Amino acid sequence: ALASLSGAVPAAPVVLVTGATGRTGALLYGLFKEKGVNVRAFVRNATKAKEVLGCSKCDESEGIYIGYLTDQDVVDKAVQGTTALAVVTSAVPLCPPGAPDPSKCYYPKGAYPVDIDFHGGKAQFKAFAKASKGGHIVLCSSTGTTDPDNFLDKLGNGFISFYKLNEE
Repeated sequence: ALASLSGAVPAAPVVLVTGATGRTGALLYGLFKEKGVNVRAFVRNATKAKEVLGCSKCDESEGIYIGYLTDQDVVDKAVQGTTALAVVTSAVPLCPPGAPDPSKCYYPKGAYPVDIDFHGGKAQFKAFAKASKGGHIVLCSSTGTTDPDNFLDKLGNGFISFYKLNEE
């Protein structure tokens, strides 16, 4: 009704899913595609995007943006023209098979929770706030963010819950 009174036609939503090749991100991206929503993906790896998302060129012509969350210029470019941001990114620890000791896990250089979940989260929010005209942000965080000294924080001594809480 508002559109008819003002003469303006609401723009179709354009959603950017960051972390689109992860488990949750891939499900969300696929659901948006299935529903006909104009969806973009922000990923680190075009080869993985081809496997997980089914893109052919896996580049901006298909709405696939390749880069690192810590590269503000790439993040800024990906959010241009979007109306919503779905943040489904997360640092992922690498653990030796069968390692019961969480301190045996590690994060690759530049992919610690402070890098991905804190600085990367801030980069996404900053870019979207600058580019958006009042769109929505949905953040998929983690369990245990308010529980100090939890198991997730001990994985690779990355304190992921702490950084997820600060991202929230």
